[in-house]
Amino acid sequence: MIRPGRRGAVRICPSCLRRVGRADIVFRCASRPHPCTGDGRLALADPRAPSAVCGGCGRTTSRRHCRRCGERLPEGRLGEPALIVAVAGAAGSGKSTFLAVLLHELRHGLGAELGVALLPGDDRTETEVRQHYERPLYEEGRELPAREPHSGSRPLVHRLSRRHGRRERSLTLVLLDTPAGAAGPDLAAADAVVLLLDPRELPGTGLRPGGGTRSAEVLDRELDGLPRAADGRIRTPVAVGLTKLDLLAPVLAPHSPLHRRRSPGAGYDPVDGSAVDAELRALLELWQGGGSAHRLREARADHRLFAFSALGAAPRSGATPPGGPRPHRVEDPLLWLLHRSGFLGRTGRA
Repeated sequence: MIRPGRRGAVRICPSCLRRVGRADIVFRCASRPHPCTGDGRLALADPRAPSAVCGGCGRTTSRRHCRRCGERLPEGRLGEPALIVAVAGAAGSGKSTFLAVLLHELRHGLGAELGVALLPGDDRTETEVRQHYERPLYEEGRELPAREPHSGSRPLVHRLSRRHGRRERSLTLVLLDTPAGAAGPDLAAADAVVLLLDPRELPGTGLRPGGGTRSAEVLDRELDGLPRAADGRIRTPVAVGLTKLDLLAPVLAPHSPLHRRRSPGAGYDPVDGSAVDAELRALLELWQGGGSAHRLREARADHRLFAFSALGAAPRSGATPPGGPRPHRVEDPLLWLLHRSGFLGRTGRA
């Protein structure tokens, strides 16, 4: 897959997030058991060819694999645009829940509203989403636990497709569920970051006495892990999401744009997004003297502020709210990033 907006289009393995050149691509025989080379790898096949013939069994295979990590590459889509999004934040900020609800919404009503189809990019992603996100949250009604620091996480590889008239546009969407305390490799490999902040950790909200230290530490650590240009500017767009908006709803003004539902439509609404961003900046100034917003401005990051609730209400005793998740604007950060990439419309800042 090729990252959009990068000069010289770089091919990336969606599993190990490393650059993939011709020498890094091998075909693998699809027959079982493998009679060819023991592990089924056809290292001498031309990676530019659409397929290769196994010298052991004579079968034709189109399965390309990354030589470095051994994982299968997206068949026929290695050269299509891709967006690698790392989801970061402190333990308890709701990263896994955010991903679970976002993917569920894209597969159901939201996908139809946007005219977008979301499909798993490989079998392992489909299994991972089903077992660790979809089943516990939606079928068993269990709150997703915070992932342990430095726990392994395989990238969730999906394919987004959208029809424009007679033409279909496609994008490989790679989502990284970054564990709390993780170092910078995932962030450095990402094209964009969704940084989640728990409002209970912000001073001034009154949701937790003494809150605020962790939110500042998390923001500083994640910003420090992002690649910077020669002039010190952070190159990676950052969508800062204030989670658990349902806890803040009682203290918001009745006319606050954070109460509003996103306007129905097949894209991102820059006017609505600007109103939400401005409201959050004013609230951060009220709650903590604008500390978080100041840090983002100081880092010269291309960023936008969002607020959402993935579940719609606080879980009780480890269980989801009655009736299951009822998300509020959980899709906004991704819509902004897709808008910037040009997948949902024009490119550029909004």
